[in-house]
Amino acid sequence: RFLECFNGRITTDIIGLIIFSAVFLFLLFAYGKYFEGLLIIFFGFLFIFQGFSLLKPTELIDTRVTSKIRSLAMGIVETKGRVVALKPLFTAPFSKKECVYYYAKLETLEHDKWIVVKNYAETSLFFLKDDTGKILVDPVAADKDLIPSFTYEIGGPTGLIKQLPKDLKAWLDEAGRKQKGLLGLNKPFRFTETCICPNDELYVIGTVAENEYDIKNDGTHLDKIMIRSGSNEETYIISNKQKNQVSSKVGKEGWKIVAAGCFLVLFGAYVILNNIKLL
Repeated sequence: RFLECFNGRITTDIIGLIIFSAVFLFLLFAYGKYFEGLLIIFFGFLFIFQGFSLLKPTELIDTRVTSKIRSLAMGIVETKGRVVALKPLFTAPFSKKECVYYYAKLETLEHDKWIVVKNYAETSLFFLKDDTGKILVDPVAADKDLIPSFTYEIGGPTGLIKQLPKDLKAWLDEAGRKQKGLLGLNKPFRFTETCICPNDELYVIGTVAENEYDIKNDGTHLDKIMIRSGSNEETYIISNKQKNQVSSKVGKEGWKIVAAGCFLVLFGAYVILNNIKLL
């Protein structure tokens, strides 16, 4: 949203955030002795704001009807179909699958949290096809909710002496990380890869816009349109999961952030009331 502001497209969300920030700064200067509580409340409302922003795609997913590709028109759409590749294909680094997109990452466990230490992705245009036709898809800006095509973990209770394949060891070396730790046992590392391959079935919710590439389709009106990120609509999801699974995941993430924001607001109010001796 902030990028939209810089590009000259100030959204209502940005305007609301600016007004809220201005009111907060006024209260902060007017009631400076309650700074800690007001600051906590401010961040609480930011969390709530962000959480409800994340819930917007859930509403779109739940209210949209999945359309056949032949009937797609300009604007936000929901559809599904199978991937038809435009060659050449990529080779995913871990699974070695031929694909139109992959994302691979190496993580290490620090303070009980997985931290990304190396990642890499490649992507290309592809067609999405159903029994009525096919449409060009530009996946670059999409949120890709994909089932992992490869996972491998060493370290931890069951992987202390686990062998590491050569290609994974090369990734570890390129990241400047050592496999072995104390007593020659494996340190905790996790390798994960997601990819989109030819003939994969995908669920897509995004924006149909004018085709900006010189790529021919089937000689129909579908030659002139494509699915991509929207200029005014942020929701763009590509997934190899079922529609209800996509909606559920997005909703859970949004409500977690809203709940965290509510907790901060209540805690900030507690701090203020405690300072004025009402508690």
